[in-house]
Amino acid sequence: INKSEVTAINKFLGILGNFNDESDSGTYIGVTATPARLDLNNTFLNDSKEWIFLNSHSHYKGRAFFFPTTQDDLAKRDYILQPLPDDGDDPKLLRHAVFRFLCRVALLNYDSATELTPYSMLIHTAGKVNDHEKDQKDLQNILGILSDKDSKYFERYYTELLMICDEQIERYKLAYLVYEIATFIYENIGKSEVLVINHKNDSDNVRRAGVPKALFTFAIGGNIVSRGLTFERLLTFFFSRNVKGRLQQNTYIQRARMFGT
Repeated sequence: INKSEVTAINKFLGILGNFNDESDSGTYIGVTATPARLDLNNTFLNDSKEWIFLNSHSHYKGRAFFFPTTQDDLAKRDYILQPLPDDGDDPKLLRHAVFRFLCRVALLNYDSATELTPYSMLIHTAGKVNDHEKDQKDLQNILGILSDKDSKYFERYYTELLMICDEQIERYKLAYLVYEIATFIYENIGKSEVLVINHKNDSDNVRRAGVPKALFTFAIGGNIVSRGLTFERLLTFFFSRNVKGRLQQNTYIQRARMFGT
């Protein structure tokens, strides 16, 4: 892309399909969920006017669901979107997202006669491993403060947590007391697991993130999260990427598709 040489895959596809000789006798059929990139790259001189658009499965959640452009699409969107500021990287943004996740897990488990059901939160803020390590440290610091009453930040964090719990209880019209939910979180915060999933060496982490075992499971991932992973009981997705980077339409929609049905 944007270089004089052709990628290895396209080179051998060209040989396989006879696209590069004078006879031009090959036929190329491409199937993709993100056609914008093919159009941009002009792969094998494909003509967008010749494309055939297939209808999605009735349960499929795609572009119209995550990026609604009509009132009808907007009415069908049943997830809670918490927009982030265009600029800045305030640590409070991640912290409050974590608090909302903790609170919702508590609400789902507090009044249940069955054993505790674990849920996961996916955090994706960058594609570089070093950035994931920072996210991991920040997250472990948040969980550490919530579990340590002697921490100088404990009172401040729990004040914020109480405020968010109050908001969530009101949102879902539940009869719980704020302190009940906050106490549940405090007593169970040790049932947390922080997993980094970015490359093949993290395969065990990928499995544990996809099928959470810890009550509060946190997965910190990079580009691998857009490659066909399935997260059971994914409750919260914290997505924060700088638009000045290489974030493009196809990768954004791929990540949105992780929510599945």
